[in-house]
Amino acid sequence: MEYMPKKDCFAYDDAHFDCKALDKLYCTNEKCNFYKTHERNEKEQKKYSKYIFRM
Repeated sequence: MEYMPKKDCFAYDDAHFDCKALDKLYCTNEKCNFYKTHERNEKEQKKYSKYIFRM
């Protein structure tokens, strides 16, 4: 089975046809469990930002 990259994923790099979060674009070969949309990622960042240590 061939998979198509999920271009709405927050980690998808359209310019380089690559994943910014993982070492390769897994979603072209298998179902990627790391996938989430830009909107969901932003929502989770806001929700959990108080737990992230920033310098």
